[in-house]
Amino acid sequence: MIGTVIEAADIGLALRDGADRVHATACALVADLAAACADGAVRERLAGRATVHHNGFVKLVVVDTDEWDSPPLKGYRLVLHVWDPAVAPHSVEEIHNHRWRFASVLLRGALKWEHFHEYDGEDEPIPCLEYEYRSPGRDTGYRLRPRGPVTLARQFVALAGVGARSMMTVSQIHRVEPVADTLSATLFLQFPVERTSTRVFVESWRPASTAPRRLRRPAPAELAACLRRLAAGL
Repeated sequence: MIGTVIEAADIGLALRDGADRVHATACALVADLAAACADGAVRERLAGRATVHHNGFVKLVVVDTDEWDSPPLKGYRLVLHVWDPAVAPHSVEEIHNHRWRFASVLLRGALKWEHFHEYDGEDEPIPCLEYEYRSPGRDTGYRLRPRGPVTLARQFVALAGVGARSMMTVSQIHRVEPVADTLSATLFLQFPVERTSTRVFVESWRPASTAPRRLRRPAPAELAACLRRLAAGL
């Protein structure tokens, strides 16, 4: 766990329980992380906990599942996602669900949330190809395994602004993208894992590669600059 002035457990419990006023505390946590990057050792530790994701964002594990001082949060993970064009060029996110529930708060910017369901004859069909994703754990590589064609339909589209809260179940199929090519960020609490794999979907006209994918770790100075940019706009 990266030591911070703000008590991360308070944020974790607030997100888990859907409590109000978590946005300001979460922003303070990020500001504290950015300030801590003045220490070279902290920069190295943070970079070792971060990856640049294929879906176009920087992922930083703030508190891992076994690092909580608060027993009720054992098995949970506190994670920061930053859509920063200077580090992670924008890409169209693959439609997916998760192996775990999560609760999040939007710290900065704006995001477009799209929710989907399997086609039932009511809405416009979206022909897709389905893949299976399994977490690489602490490794930095993974691959998608094809599962065949499936038809989805868009359930709704929503725009989320600063302070917006969301809670997602493991069965909800969705896609999240920044509204513009500017910096956006969420802090979210990942609940304990409920299953071993994730469903991933891409539109049939752009099939996904099944070759191994590598998750790049940002350089310490690169991540520190990203956190400073984020904190400066909170």
